[in-house]
Amino acid sequence: MTARPSIFRPFHSRALHALCLIGTLLVSLGYFAAAANAQTGRITPEIIDISPDDDSVINRARPDYDPQGIPAGGFRLFPTLSISGIYDDNVFRTTSNAGSDYYMEVVPQIDLRSQWSRNFLGLKLAAKHDHYARFASETRTEWTAAAAGRLDILTGTALSGSAQHKATFEERNSPDQVNAAEPTPIQETQARLAFSYNPYRIGVRLSAEYDRITFDSTKLVGGGFLDNEDRDRDEYFATLTALYEASPGYGLFLRSAYEKRVYDLQTGRAFGRDSQGYRVDAGVDFLLSRLIRGEAYAGYLRQDVENPAFADLSGIDYGAALRWFPTELITVRLDAARTPGATTIAGASLADHKSVSLGIDYEFRRNVILQADAGYDNTNFEGAPRRDQTFSTALGVRYLLNPTLTASAKFTHESRDSTLSGFGYGDNTISLGVSVHL
Repeated sequence: MTARPSIFRPFHSRALHALCLIGTLLVSLGYFAAAANAQTGRITPEIIDISPDDDSVINRARPDYDPQGIPAGGFRLFPTLSISGIYDDNVFRTTSNAGSDYYMEVVPQIDLRSQWSRNFLGLKLAAKHDHYARFASETRTEWTAAAAGRLDILTGTALSGSAQHKATFEERNSPDQVNAAEPTPIQETQARLAFSYNPYRIGVRLSAEYDRITFDSTKLVGGGFLDNEDRDRDEYFATLTALYEASPGYGLFLRSAYEKRVYDLQTGRAFGRDSQGYRVDAGVDFLLSRLIRGEAYAGYLRQDVENPAFADLSGIDYGAALRWFPTELITVRLDAARTPGATTIAGASLADHKSVSLGIDYEFRRNVILQADAGYDNTNFEGAPRRDQTFSTALGVRYLLNPTLTASAKFTHESRDSTLSGFGYGDNTISLGVSVHL
């Protein structure tokens, strides 16, 4: 097993390693984008934020089973079609009278990636259709269009950018979706620009991002619609990171971040919910022998809400992403973070998520991978009496049949306990799927 390069090595070598990841579209921002978004703690574009675990069980190269792609000039095209049959024993995530159903999930995707020795450009088109057997209200189609690029200016100096639009739906377990007859459609648009200067042991990274989130009306149980225009908002983020490589495989960083949320309307649920805040963290990126690597950081965060009637948020900020390789056949993953986010829960200013997850990947055979995961999320709704604790577990297997065909099976369990009656649930899903990729 080869040791991972330090994050302080030249940027373009990191990007080239990341291109080897299977089933991934593009990596345009490399480590500094992932670090910036670990800092802001938000769900980020999948085409960007990918950990460079090239020698992990899941992501290591397997020439006998990896998709080869289709040559297209200086690019390579990777088409994929995944089909899964899924059973869900609590489709609506309710405390009682759970409704179960079977549904088929179809996911076509096309990735186009440049094959240049320097610079990078990639495009992605993807869709996901879920067709339910009993509950027609849950049948839906999502889609994503994305592009990302990287300009390698000099050794260790790069400029990256990305844009993504996603048409999706609010999840049934969302605390902000109540009395919905159908999942609420959401439109998300993201744009990001980042600059990295790290030619030697000292470096700096700067990124800026704009997110636009809009909600369609919610169809209500019993008839009628709920207008969600007061949930539409713009979000702005900026992150500055200073880096110092203390020794090979061991680096220190100091990171500051600013974020702001602005709602379109200042009435209804949005009244006074505009907020802005910052984070300041110190962290370490390390490679302890050839067996343990990762990063950890801690610091202080603060979020101020415009309306003084709402509670502000402040306290210790923290995060970690650790990988342990007890053998070449086993990868152990530990992740933790504190991630404040927007909410429209009555009386709450922000949703303060504190989460931790543990996962194990085991290469049972060269082409058979077993996976086990467990997670915990403690969400406090600042200023409101509600607090949720969510537990999740998953067991899965991936069977790599050949470079064009992969089969998979997975069982997941999720449960939520809430301090408010009627908001807890338990849910189990079982899925069997096959993926065809070229």
